[in-house]
Amino acid sequence: MIEVKFSIDLIVNNQVQILSEDIISTIKDDSIELLKQQEVIIGSIEIKVSDQEQLIVSDELWAAVQNICFECITAIFDGKKENYLYRFTEYEGHINLIPDGNKIRIISENAPMVTAPANELFTALYKCGKRFIAFLKIIEGNDGPIVSYLEPFAERAKLSLIKHGVESV
Repeated sequence: MIEVKFSIDLIVNNQVQILSEDIISTIKDDSIELLKQQEVIIGSIEIKVSDQEQLIVSDELWAAVQNICFECITAIFDGKKENYLYRFTEYEGHINLIPDGNKIRIISENAPMVTAPANELFTALYKCGKRFIAFLKIIEGNDGPIVSYLEPFAERAKLSLIKHGVESV
Protein backbone atom coordinates (compact mmCIF):
# COMPACT_ATOMS: atom_id res chain seq x y z
CA MET A 1 0.00 0.00 0.00
CA ILE A 2 1.22 3.48 -0.88
CA GLU A 3 -0.06 6.62 0.78
CA VAL A 4 0.99 10.11 -0.27
CA LYS A 5 -0.26 13.19 1.58
CA PHE A 6 0.70 16.82 1.91
CA SER A 7 0.87 19.04 4.96
CA ILE A 8 1.23 22.79 5.33
CA ASP A 9 3.37 24.80 7.73
CA LEU A 10 1.12 27.63 8.91
CA ILE A 11 3.12 30.43 10.52
CA VAL A 12 1.24 32.28 13.24
CA ASN A 13 3.00 34.72 15.60
CA ASN A 14 6.41 33.40 14.46
CA GLN A 15 5.42 29.85 15.41
CA VAL A 16 4.87 26.99 12.97
CA GLN A 17 1.69 24.95 13.13
CA ILE A 18 1.72 21.87 10.91
CA LEU A 19 -1.63 21.31 9.24
CA SER A 20 -2.01 17.77 7.95
CA GLU A 21 -4.07 17.14 4.85
CA ASP A 22 -6.80 15.60 7.02
CA ILE A 23 -7.00 18.74 9.19
CA ILE A 24 -6.89 21.07 6.17
CA SER A 25 -10.21 19.71 4.90
CA THR A 26 -11.88 20.93 8.12
CA ILE A 27 -10.25 24.36 8.55
CA LYS A 28 -12.39 27.36 9.31
CA ASP A 29 -12.53 30.76 7.63
CA ASP A 30 -10.07 32.39 10.05
CA SER A 31 -7.40 29.78 9.23
CA ILE A 32 -8.09 30.21 5.52
CA GLU A 33 -7.46 33.94 5.93
CA LEU A 34 -4.17 33.19 7.71
CA LEU A 35 -3.15 30.88 4.85
CA LYS A 36 -4.00 33.59 2.32
CA GLN A 37 -1.62 35.91 4.16
CA GLN A 38 1.32 33.51 3.91
CA GLU A 39 3.91 34.88 1.51
CA VAL A 40 4.83 31.35 0.43
CA ILE A 41 3.17 28.06 1.34
CA ILE A 42 5.81 25.83 2.86
CA GLY A 43 4.95 22.26 3.68
CA SER A 44 5.69 18.61 3.06
CA ILE A 45 4.86 15.74 0.80
CA GLU A 46 4.81 12.56 2.85
CA ILE A 47 5.30 9.24 1.08
CA LYS A 48 4.53 6.06 3.00
CA VAL A 49 5.06 2.66 1.39
CA SER A 50 3.62 -0.17 3.51
CA ASP A 51 6.64 -1.71 5.26
CA GLN A 52 9.18 1.07 4.68
CA GLU A 53 10.10 4.14 6.67
CA GLN A 54 8.15 7.25 5.68
CA LEU A 55 9.89 9.69 3.34
CA ILE A 56 9.08 13.36 3.96
CA VAL A 57 10.01 16.10 1.49
CA SER A 58 9.69 19.62 2.91
CA ASP A 59 9.79 22.60 0.59
CA GLU A 60 7.70 25.31 -1.03
CA LEU A 61 4.64 23.20 -1.83
CA TRP A 62 3.91 24.57 -5.29
CA ALA A 63 7.41 23.52 -6.41
CA ALA A 64 7.33 20.15 -4.67
CA VAL A 65 3.91 19.35 -6.14
CA GLN A 66 4.94 20.49 -9.61
CA ASN A 67 8.05 18.32 -9.61
CA ILE A 68 7.30 15.34 -7.38
CA CYS A 69 3.58 14.90 -8.04
CA PHE A 70 3.47 15.79 -11.73
CA GLU A 71 6.64 16.50 -13.69
CA CYS A 72 8.58 13.39 -12.63
CA ILE A 73 5.73 11.20 -13.94
CA THR A 74 5.91 12.70 -17.40
CA ALA A 75 9.72 12.74 -17.46
CA ILE A 76 10.14 9.11 -16.44
CA PHE A 77 7.09 7.47 -18.05
CA ASP A 78 7.57 9.26 -21.35
CA GLY A 79 11.29 8.46 -21.41
CA LYS A 80 12.46 12.07 -21.34
CA LYS A 81 14.87 11.31 -18.50
CA GLU A 82 16.54 8.21 -17.06
CA ASN A 83 15.89 9.58 -13.58
CA TYR A 84 14.30 12.69 -12.11
CA LEU A 85 16.32 14.94 -9.83
CA TYR A 86 14.39 17.53 -7.83
CA ARG A 87 16.41 20.23 -6.07
CA PHE A 88 14.60 21.86 -3.17
CA THR A 89 13.81 25.54 -3.54
CA GLU A 90 13.69 26.42 0.16
CA TYR A 91 17.00 24.89 1.30
CA GLU A 92 19.97 22.84 0.11
CA GLY A 93 19.13 19.29 -0.83
CA HIS A 94 17.42 17.12 -3.39
CA ILE A 95 15.65 13.85 -4.03
CA ASN A 96 16.21 11.57 -6.97
CA LEU A 97 13.53 9.31 -8.47
CA ILE A 98 15.20 6.42 -10.27
CA PRO A 99 13.39 3.78 -12.35
CA ASP A 100 14.39 0.23 -11.46
CA GLY A 101 12.45 -2.16 -13.68
CA ASN A 102 8.78 -1.61 -12.90
CA LYS A 103 9.65 0.14 -9.63
CA ILE A 104 10.85 3.58 -8.62
CA ARG A 105 13.53 4.18 -6.01
CA ILE A 106 13.42 7.54 -4.26
CA ILE A 107 16.75 8.55 -2.81
CA SER A 108 17.63 11.61 -0.73
CA GLU A 109 20.61 12.50 1.40
CA ASN A 110 18.27 13.53 4.25
CA ALA A 111 15.66 10.76 4.19
CA PRO A 112 15.35 7.00 3.96
CA MET A 113 15.30 5.36 0.54
CA VAL A 114 11.84 4.27 -0.60
CA THR A 115 11.11 1.75 -3.35
CA ALA A 116 7.62 1.27 -4.79
CA PRO A 117 5.88 -0.01 -7.92
CA ALA A 118 5.95 2.83 -10.47
CA ASN A 119 2.25 2.72 -11.42
CA GLU A 120 1.07 2.77 -7.81
CA LEU A 121 3.56 5.40 -6.68
CA PHE A 122 2.90 7.73 -9.60
CA THR A 123 -0.87 7.37 -9.17
CA ALA A 124 -0.60 8.22 -5.47
CA LEU A 125 1.68 11.19 -6.20
CA TYR A 126 -0.65 12.47 -8.91
CA LYS A 127 -3.72 12.22 -6.67
CA CYS A 128 -1.89 14.06 -3.88
CA GLY A 129 -1.00 16.86 -6.30
CA LYS A 130 -4.62 17.12 -7.44
CA ARG A 131 -5.78 17.38 -3.82
CA PHE A 132 -3.26 20.18 -3.28
CA ILE A 133 -4.65 22.03 -6.30
CA ALA A 134 -8.18 21.59 -4.89
CA PHE A 135 -6.94 23.11 -1.62
CA LEU A 136 -5.32 26.01 -3.50
CA LYS A 137 -8.62 26.74 -5.21
CA ILE A 138 -10.07 27.44 -1.74
CA ILE A 139 -7.18 29.79 -0.96
CA GLU A 140 -6.76 31.64 -4.27
CA GLY A 141 -9.79 30.74 -6.38
CA ASN A 142 -10.13 28.60 -9.50
CA ASP A 143 -8.07 30.99 -11.60
CA GLY A 144 -5.42 31.87 -9.03
CA PRO A 145 -1.82 32.18 -10.21
CA ILE A 146 -0.48 28.99 -8.63
CA VAL A 147 -3.57 26.97 -9.64
CA SER A 148 -3.21 28.22 -13.22
CA TYR A 149 0.50 27.39 -13.16
CA LEU A 150 0.11 23.84 -11.78
CA GLU A 151 -2.89 22.64 -13.80
CA PRO A 152 -0.99 22.12 -17.10
CA PHE A 153 1.59 19.98 -15.25
CA ALA A 154 -1.25 17.95 -13.74
CA GLU A 155 -2.87 17.47 -17.13
CA ARG A 156 0.38 16.26 -18.72
CA ALA A 157 0.94 13.83 -15.83
CA LYS A 158 -2.61 12.51 -16.19
CA LEU A 159 -2.13 11.92 -19.92
CA SER A 160 1.14 10.13 -19.24
CA LEU A 161 -0.48 7.90 -16.62
CA ILE A 162 -3.35 7.03 -18.98
CA LYS A 163 -0.91 6.33 -21.83
CA HIS A 164 0.91 3.86 -19.54
CA GLY A 165 -2.26 1.99 -18.61
CA VAL A 166 -2.97 3.52 -15.23
CA GLU A 167 -6.74 3.71 -15.21
CA SER A 168 -7.49 5.02 -11.71
CA VAL A 169 -6.74 8.72 -12.32
